[in-house]
Amino acid sequence: MPSRSVTVPTTQVFRTYAEEIGLPLDGFATRDAESGRHHLDGDERIFVEPGDCLLMYEQSSGRRIGHGVGERLTYAMDETLRNCLRPGLRRDGRGRVAAIHHELFRGMLQDLEVWSTGDFILALTGNDGPDDRLAPFERLAASIGAQLHERQIKEIRSSVAALFRAHRSAARRAGEGAVFAVMLGFLLDELIARSSVPNGAGFWFTFAQDALTALLSRLPGLRERIVRLGIDADGLTRDVEQLLAGCSPDCSPGPSAERAAETLRYIGFTLRRPGDPSDDADYVFIASNMIWRWVYFLERPRQADAEAVALRWLHRPWGILTLDDVHHAYGGLIPDDEGADVPAAFRPVVPMLRSASPQDYLCHEFGVPDHAGATRVLERFIHCRYVIHRARLQVRHVHLEPDDLREIARELIDVFTEWADVGGRLPHLGADLGLLGRELRSGQWCADLKATGKLTVHQSRVLQPYLDSPARTCDQLFRFDEPDFVPAEHIGLMPPEKFTIRVLPDD
Repeated sequence: MPSRSVTVPTTQVFRTYAEEIGLPLDGFATRDAESGRHHLDGDERIFVEPGDCLLMYEQSSGRRIGHGVGERLTYAMDETLRNCLRPGLRRDGRGRVAAIHHELFRGMLQDLEVWSTGDFILALTGNDGPDDRLAPFERLAASIGAQLHERQIKEIRSSVAALFRAHRSAARRAGEGAVFAVMLGFLLDELIARSSVPNGAGFWFTFAQDALTALLSRLPGLRERIVRLGIDADGLTRDVEQLLAGCSPDCSPGPSAERAAETLRYIGFTLRRPGDPSDDADYVFIASNMIWRWVYFLERPRQADAEAVALRWLHRPWGILTLDDVHHAYGGLIPDDEGADVPAAFRPVVPMLRSASPQDYLCHEFGVPDHAGATRVLERFIHCRYVIHRARLQVRHVHLEPDDLREIARELIDVFTEWADVGGRLPHLGADLGLLGRELRSGQWCADLKATGKLTVHQSRVLQPYLDSPARTCDQLFRFDEPDFVPAEHIGLMPPEKFTIRVLPDD
């Protein structure tokens, strides 16, 4: 059942009732998520009330999803037509478009990712260069807000293109270092994204207890191999037992935690051999990573500097990331690595993770003069990727510049919706969404409006290209002519009678 436009309910019965009885509707147990006491799979709230799902849309985010059902499906005609516009033409009544649908915005972020890698390569080779190499990132950082202007995006992309031209030859001499830089950038992206979410690492105490208990059951059988490595097996067992005894929200892992995690990591590498069917290494690595995750879980709320967090955990990313995160970031980048334990694209950064520290690795492999210089190079790279992350997370809309096609699209949708509403044609169009494209391509409805004097002077002027060639203009504006385009999949939904908001797990 189509409606002419989006309507906002004047009453919210359920919300009012919930406030009266003290039922919290916002937050979705956010503090519980930071307690580490349970996993997040089951958190949800169910709302039952009429309305246009305004609350559902407002509460939906990267980690929350809303869905609804009802006896009748209502949608907004004008919003549906906007959804059917070609990319770059869609905008709301305020002249904006969602950032995720703006091609120039996505292109700008991709350009900045590539250039951040190029700048890192230049810094690795000692090419400090002029200060303007970070100018695009500083310009973006100063502009980040809920809305970014299209003009700013074009200016940033233009400055990045100029930097590419100025430094292309120097960056091309990086050789294998370029591959390492690209893959390191992906690792930083994952670290920054995970660390930006409360308990993004997904630590919870019950799993930690299970992992330590399972490790203790394996250590007796590994005793001889551990002793041959020159490790105090009894001391390691005592450390693990102490960690298990203190594995609760009221305790901390103690000073032995990081030592035990490092020792287990070393043992895990020695146990993991090609063709060895034993799963001992898996148990050791799970416990080691879980201990690092516990340490991170306690540290993160006290560390306000997100960039410092990424640098601190770059050497031990498993305190924040899981193997699933690695597959998400690197899987499929190199053909034919499906089913591999670790994606092939991740291998260039593995030597860094096995080294004494990322700084030592940069000094040894790339000739960075000293530890302090390597730290500055890494901090610079992290800063660039963090600016990109902030923009991706915080910029919700792009304010569009005036454009003839956009103006035609806006006026055409308004006039067509009013024509369908006033003429009583909404039910007819709602019964067959395919009629939208056919009516708009014919143009006869608009010609009739002009012939009867029902178009204003402004409307006639803006819609003249459409009046001259309806089918061609319609194909320029809308996606109806695309073979796989289904208008029903792009309707501007309005009020389901019941809907649910669910907190998604961290993966």
